[in-house]
Amino acid sequence: MSVKCPKCQHENPETATFCADCGTRLDSFGDASISMTRTMVSHAMEGSTVAGKYRIIEKLGEGGMGVVYKAEDTRLDRMVALKFLPPELMKDPDAKERFVREAKAAAALSHPNICTIHEIDEEEGKSFIVMEYIEGQSIREKAKKSPLEITEALDIAIQAVQGLEEAHKRGIIHRDIKSANIMVTGSGQAKVMDFGLAKVSGASLLTREASTMGTVAYMSPEQAQGQSVDLRTDIWSLGVVLYEMLTGQLPFLGETDQTVMYAIARKTPVSMKKLVPKVQPDLERVVEKALEKKSTDRYQSMGELLEDLRAIAEGLKPIRAKSRLFRGRILGIRKPIFYAGALIFADLVIIGVLTFFPGRVEVLDSIAILPIVNESEDPSQEYFANSLTTFLISKFFTVAALNVVPQQDVMAYKNTSKKLKKIAEELNVKAIVHASVLRSDNRVRLTASLYDPNRNRIIWSDILEKDYSEIMTLQSELCQEIVSGIRVTITPDEKTRLASGQEVNPQAFDLVMQGIYLVKSYRYESDISPEDLDAMIIDSFQRAIAIDPAWAVPYAWKGFYYYALAYEQHENPRQAFQKAKEATLKALELDEESSLAHEMLAHINFYLDWDFIGAEREYERAIELEPGDASYHSSYERFLAYIGRYDESIGLYQRRMRKFEEAQAHKVDSLFAAELYICAGRYDEALELMIDAVKREAGKNWIDILWLGGSYASVGKYDEALAQLEKIREFPATRENVYVLTNYAWNLTLSGRREEALIEL
Repeated sequence: MSVKCPKCQHENPETATFCADCGTRLDSFGDASISMTRTMVSHAMEGSTVAGKYRIIEKLGEGGMGVVYKAEDTRLDRMVALKFLPPELMKDPDAKERFVREAKAAAALSHPNICTIHEIDEEEGKSFIVMEYIEGQSIREKAKKSPLEITEALDIAIQAVQGLEEAHKRGIIHRDIKSANIMVTGSGQAKVMDFGLAKVSGASLLTREASTMGTVAYMSPEQAQGQSVDLRTDIWSLGVVLYEMLTGQLPFLGETDQTVMYAIARKTPVSMKKLVPKVQPDLERVVEKALEKKSTDRYQSMGELLEDLRAIAEGLKPIRAKSRLFRGRILGIRKPIFYAGALIFADLVIIGVLTFFPGRVEVLDSIAILPIVNESEDPSQEYFANSLTTFLISKFFTVAALNVVPQQDVMAYKNTSKKLKKIAEELNVKAIVHASVLRSDNRVRLTASLYDPNRNRIIWSDILEKDYSEIMTLQSELCQEIVSGIRVTITPDEKTRLASGQEVNPQAFDLVMQGIYLVKSYRYESDISPEDLDAMIIDSFQRAIAIDPAWAVPYAWKGFYYYALAYEQHENPRQAFQKAKEATLKALELDEESSLAHEMLAHINFYLDWDFIGAEREYERAIELEPGDASYHSSYERFLAYIGRYDESIGLYQRRMRKFEEAQAHKVDSLFAAELYICAGRYDEALELMIDAVKREAGKNWIDILWLGGSYASVGKYDEALAQLEKIREFPATRENVYVLTNYAWNLTLSGRREEALIEL
């Protein structure tokens, strides 16, 4: 004999308590008179008025803990739902107490994704709850027709998780999550219903039945076995609901309660991919993690599950849900143990190689970080990728043993089609980092690889994802992985700085990124007027400061830019220097380890205050913090040359160049070197450097030609100097350049052509 489910008409064995198809509680297990009594009560209730104001319209449904009616609140003129304790349980004090406890627990919750409880009352010995009437469909009804579209299923799941996360924060566990208990309105709003089995954390269980009263098909293994449960039981049940939404069927099936419970405890569900091929592997992994048999292997909070669901909805990879790499066995050994043993064996092999064949492991101590690719293909996000490149390169500058190609040299390879091996040859580096970034709302994904050109192979690659607020941590993790891959030695202090990554305000960080992008990309090649561009850049940093006044970075960049305005006389130098000083000192007050702020303070001490001792101290501190940044070294070397310590200045420069040569990353800055030699009065050496520089650049850089002209003049070769300056006048950008005109006039004067010089001026 079988029992037909009153809801879905599925035929169930007469011993079944719940429908194996839809999970509805069946009436066949009890006295037949009970069913008859329920029917009689239902008909009797319709049309009657309860508590003097609730007019019963129709019965909506019933479950193990109550019968629900649609009613009209005649006083407030609104539709409500009334839930009554079943007649057969009215005399059971424990059941009645659980019923009252449901109302109190649910009434404490206020969330758009939880059904609102209006009040609890009793009439003629019948306890009832007055709750929000929700017009729509349950997930069970929607999924029974056909599997939901992935986007709709994700949207509903995210809403349900948000509601349950709020309940869990209040210490309330639902314990009866099922597709019939989640309603979806016509506008797509999901509502978690029926906290009839809710357990307030810390409250004692009234009966043994309390821990096994959830609908069988949705029970967690610990709940089905009558063990104590916590919030992770709701995570399991929601995993069942998500599986059901995506496939149209339950993950654990059986003809009787016992067979369903056995499947829950022992069996693995059919792969969702087999049932619905369009389900992404990442989404399947999220469901699998929610359905882990051991509660310790599941998501540990609704917040963790929410994080992964949002990531998938935004097109990113879930962080918490790992692949199936560690599931199952290899050679009869559980995979985690097998892999751990294999890893130990591999480590021993590596140690052996390093011990007996030390020369075979090469340290890749010169590296180029190629411009990060904007994976979104949205041109408006280009600033984000470029500025992220700036931050990343700056991070690598903290390692003294590593030679890093500066950003201005790698930007020529942005969007290049050249092979990595060819780029490495042109830049003379032993390693290349190639990365792309995808930003989607509040998530950031970095995909990166480390390439060894000598062996023509990828050493390491990974995909890293975090919330936007954790982007600095994301960069730190990437740097640590790469430094480990290239095997350079780092000091404890460098390791600490490399690992640092504070949480940032996303809006403030975004404004700083925009400001840096304008500085780096548009400063000398924009159609925007200089005045407007200067205002835009300063505004970006100032708005970031307004949003997060405790973050040092925007202050440091604001100081940097005001210094640039003063140095280039775009603004009154004394006023701009003072603004630079104020911003820089604030940056250092917030973060003493801001290398950029230390360099700016050194410049200000030198050029504004003529505090040579203070300037030298700050230059040295900037170099200590980021020893790999050549600009800090050159600033210090120029400073020494300007104050008359010529030999020391040139000595430091030559030592730095030897270091580059040893690392096969030699690129002489002839213009800078010539400047040092001219300050020292070593004009012949400066001239040689400039001839070499102009030849190397094939005469394309007018600034190099200008310095070559000056070098010729410094050794008395005025005709050669004028010949170079004539070449400069062929460049459109120099025709109105005051600096070029004055140099030309000066050389005319030195060569005895005073009248022509006056005409030029």
